Amino acid sequence: MHATPESAATTIIAVDLAKDVFELAFADADRGVVEHRRLTQTAFARAFDNRVPMRIVMESCGSNF
Repeated sequence: MHATPESAATTIIAVDLAKDVFELAFADADRGVVEHRRLTQTAFARAFDNRVPMRIVMESCGSNF
């Protein structure tokens, strides 16, 4: 995933973890959420290519695997 004009100024990415996909919400300090993405595990591994440093927050919970 390459930076888009909307996501270029992203300062925070929130990640919701699931079994097969990752839900990402990209936010900036001025406008809040500017972009949503639903990615596979493979795409998630590449999601941060060509992005400036930013804060990444992830949910934290137990599971019953």
